[in-house]
Amino acid sequence: MHKDITNEENTFAEQVGFITHPDQILEALIESHKSNTTIGIEAPGIFKGILVTGIENIVLNFDGDPVILLRKYDSNGYFLDRDRLKLSEIESVCPFTSSFENPFLRSLGSSRKIFSQAG
Repeated sequence: MHKDITNEENTFAEQVGFITHPDQILEALIESHKSNTTIGIEAPGIFKGILVTGIENIVLNFDGDPVILLRKYDSNGYFLDRDRLKLSEIESVCPFTSSFENPFLRSLGSSRKIFSQAG
């Protein structure tokens, strides 16, 4: 359920790039999925703080509340306890322009550079 945000909070959220309206949240999630970009998700009943991850898929339900399938891990490589959310569980999102990379492969790439420079 989306809470009502006061004008002061809404202004701050907008200033830092957070989207709080459900229709706009869904648009941002779809865009993140299409372009494989990173997105910050605030779902207070599910996660503490902001989860920064990628979108695996979006499934439309018969009940009208889409299910958002997240990547199995966050941007730091920590596996998520829960990788499925209903749109109604998301309070806000913050889209980023950077692509979402597999953090494990990214760290392997930097390790290879270190080993190739040493040899």
